[in-house]
Amino acid sequence: MADEEDYTNLPVEEKIVHKVWKVRQDGYTALNDQFTKSRGPDDSCFSIFSQKPELVKQIVTDSNVVAQETALQALCSFFEFGGNGNNAAKLRNAGLITSLCEKGLSSNRAGTKAKAVDALLWIVELTNSGDAVIEQIVPFFDNRLPKLVAASVNAVYSIIEQFGCQVASPKPVIPKLAKLFSHADKNVRAQATTLTVEIYKWMGQGLTSVLMDSLRPVQQRDLQADFEKVAGDKPTQERLTKKQQEELAQQSTNDNEDVDMDAEKTPENGATPAEEFDPFSMLEPVEVLSKLPSNLHSSMASAKWKDRKEALDEVHAVLSKAPKLANDDYTDLVRIFAKCMKDANIQVVQLAANGIEFLSKGLKEGFHKYQHLVVGPMIERNKERKPAVTEALDNALDSIYQSSSLGDVLDETLNGMKHRTPQVKISATDYLRRCLANATVPQNSQETIRQAATDMIGTLMKITGERELQGFLEKVDENRLAKVKAAHDKAEVKTTASAASPQRKQPQQPSRLATSSTSKISSVPPLRKPTSSQAIPSKRGATSPAKKPETTKLPSSVRSLTGRSLVSSSTRPTPSAPEPVQKGPSIDAEQLRELESLRKEKQELLAHTKRLVEAQSQWEREREQCYEQMRQLQAQLETLQDDNAAKRQEVIDKDAEILHHKNEAGNAKLKILSMEQVIAMLKLNPTGNPDSLIEERRSDPPQPLFSPTRTVELQGEESRGTNNELSSRVDRLSIDGHNASGFQEPKQNYASPKRAELTRHTSSYSTSSSKENVSEEDNWKKAAEVTAQLKARIEKMKQRNRLSLNRP
Repeated sequence: MADEEDYTNLPVEEKIVHKVWKVRQDGYTALNDQFTKSRGPDDSCFSIFSQKPELVKQIVTDSNVVAQETALQALCSFFEFGGNGNNAAKLRNAGLITSLCEKGLSSNRAGTKAKAVDALLWIVELTNSGDAVIEQIVPFFDNRLPKLVAASVNAVYSIIEQFGCQVASPKPVIPKLAKLFSHADKNVRAQATTLTVEIYKWMGQGLTSVLMDSLRPVQQRDLQADFEKVAGDKPTQERLTKKQQEELAQQSTNDNEDVDMDAEKTPENGATPAEEFDPFSMLEPVEVLSKLPSNLHSSMASAKWKDRKEALDEVHAVLSKAPKLANDDYTDLVRIFAKCMKDANIQVVQLAANGIEFLSKGLKEGFHKYQHLVVGPMIERNKERKPAVTEALDNALDSIYQSSSLGDVLDETLNGMKHRTPQVKISATDYLRRCLANATVPQNSQETIRQAATDMIGTLMKITGERELQGFLEKVDENRLAKVKAAHDKAEVKTTASAASPQRKQPQQPSRLATSSTSKISSVPPLRKPTSSQAIPSKRGATSPAKKPETTKLPSSVRSLTGRSLVSSSTRPTPSAPEPVQKGPSIDAEQLRELESLRKEKQELLAHTKRLVEAQSQWEREREQCYEQMRQLQAQLETLQDDNAAKRQEVIDKDAEILHHKNEAGNAKLKILSMEQVIAMLKLNPTGNPDSLIEERRSDPPQPLFSPTRTVELQGEESRGTNNELSSRVDRLSIDGHNASGFQEPKQNYASPKRAELTRHTSSYSTSSSKENVSEEDNWKKAAEVTAQLKARIEKMKQRNRLSLNRP
C-alpha cells in the first residue's frame, strides 16, 4: 500500500515513463483527463506532447497492450482538444505515423487498432492533407506480417472514405493494388477490394483503365461486379479538415441569406459532395507518339481501304490504353483523323472518330488548339445514317465540348446548321442542344457571383421566354429558381420574344398596302373620290367576298381597258405618304471610311485564304503524286530484285553443271591413266594375271578431279614421285632374266613422261601455291634413285633364281 501511495503522488511526467506499466497507465489516464478538461487549445497541459515528440512516440509504443491503448486514447484527446496544424505536423515529421503503424495497427486488440486509425485521421484533419500520411503508410503494404498489411490497407481506406480523394490522393496507392490482390492472405485481399471500390467511387473509369490490365481474369470479373454495385453512388467527403471547417464557418457567417444552398452543399451529417475532385489528375501521362506505327502516313495514303483501316486499328489500340496523354505535338495525327472524315469507307470514319475522342479525353484542355481542325469535318460527316458511325461522331463531339466551352464550338455548329444537307442541319442542331443541356448554372461560394449569374439568366429568360429555358433549369434548387424568376420580372429589355413579331409587322403592312393601292389607282379611273382610309388601310381587309367594300368593284367597261389610263395626271389622287420608318443612329464619314477599309481587308483576307487553300490543295495533289510514284518505284525495285535473284540462281546452276562436267572429264582421264598403268604392268610381267590388275584398279573408288581431296592427292603425287607406286608394283612381279634389260625403258616412260603430263594437267585447275614449288628436276632425280634401287633388287632376285636352279 505504501508503494501504491508513492506512485499516486508522483507527477504525471514521471508516471508516463515509469517502469511499472500500471503506473504508466495511471499517468496516461491522468493526461487524458487533463486534455479533456482543458480550458482551450492554449492550455499548459498540452505542452507535454507538443514540446516532446519523442515522448509521444515512446508512449504510443508501450510494451504493455493495456497501457498502450490508454496512451492512444490520450493522444486522440490531445489532437481533439489541443491539436493544431503546427504540433500535428511536428509529430508527423518526428516519425509518429511509423510508430502508430508498427505498434498500433499490428496490435491484436481491436480497440488499439481503432484508436491508432483515429489518431491518423486526426493528423490528416489538422494538417489539411492526407498525402504525407498515406506516403508513410504505403511502405507497410510490403510487410511480411499479413495482419499489419491488412490493417495498413484498412487505415488508408478509412482516410479516403472520410476525407475523399481531393484531400488524400490515392496516387501512391494505385500501383500497389495489383500486388495486394495477389497476396496469400485472404484478409489482405478483402481489404484491398474494399479500398479499390472506395477509390473507384471517386475515380470511376479512370481507375479501371489503369488497374484492370495488371489483374487476372477472375479478379477482373469479381472486381467489375463490385464496381457495378456502386456505379450510381456519388462520393461524399464525410469529414472536413481544419481549414475547410474554418472556411465553412466564415462562409456561413458572411452568407446568411443563402442558408438553403449551404444546407444543400453540407448535409446534416457533415458530408460534402465531391464536385471539385478531378480523377484525371490522379493518372500518369503516357507518351504514345513513339508507339504509333512507323508507316502510318504511307498506309493512310494507300488506295486500299484495308490498309487504312489496319493502320487506324493499330492507332486505336495504342490510344485506348492511354487514359491521360503526355503533352506533345499531335498536329499530324489530328490532321490524319480530319482527313479520314472525308473517307468513303465508314469503318475508317468510325475509327478516326474514336481516335479523336481518345485524344480529347486524354488531353482535356490541351486539345483546344486542335479542335478547329476536326469539329467542322465531323459535323459535315454527320450525314451518315449508320448508327455506329453516328454514335462515334457524337461521342467525339461531346468529348470535345467537355474540354472546351460553347463559344469554341459555336461557329462551326452554326455553319453546320446552314448546310445544304438536311441531315447535317439536324445533327448540328442536336449537337448544339446537347451542348446547351450540359451547360449548368454556375454555383459559386460568393453570393455576388451567384447573384450576377441569376440576373443574367433572368434577363435571358425575359428575351427568349420561360419555355425556352425551362428545360435547362430543372436541376436548379427552388430557392435559386425563385430568384431567377424574380430577376426575370425585374428585367427590362427593348425586345422580347412575344413582342418582337408584331413590332416588325406593323410598320411594314401599311407601306405595302399603300404601294398596292397606288398602283391600282394609277391604272383605273376612280368612280368615287377615295378617302385616306381607303388609300392606306390600317388593317388587312376581309378576305371573304361578302365583306369586300363596294369601292373595290369596277364596271366591266373599265375592266376591259387594259394598260390605258383614263385619268389625267392632274386628276390623279396623290397617295398619302407612308409612315416614317425609324432608322438607327447615323454613321459619320470617318466610320464609313473605317467600315469600307474593314470590308476591303476582309475581301483581301478571304482572297488570301482562298489562295492558301488552293496552294494547300495543290500541295496535297503533288504529295499524292509523289506517294504514287514512290509506290511504283518500290514495285519496280522489288521486280528487279526478284529478277536479279533468279539470274544469280541460274549462274550458280550453270557453274555447278560446268564443275560436274569437269569432274566427269577428270574421272575419264584418270581411268585412262589407270588403264595405261595396267598395260605397263602387263608389259613388265607378261606372266601376271591381267584380270586381277584390272579388278584392283576398278576397286579403287573414283574421285572427282577437282574435288578438294583429289587436288591434295595430285599435289602430293609429284612429291612422292614413283617410289611407292613402283615399289608396290615391283613386289607383285616375278622377274625373269630375259626382261632385265627391257625394264628401265618402260618404267621410265611410265614414271616420268606420263606422270609429268598428269601433273601439268592438274596444275592448271589447282589454286594452291604449293604445286609451284615442286620442280621437274627433283622428280627426275627421285625417279632415277628408285630405278637404281629396282635394278639392284632385280639383280639379287636373278642370283637367287640361279642358285635354286643349280641345286641338285
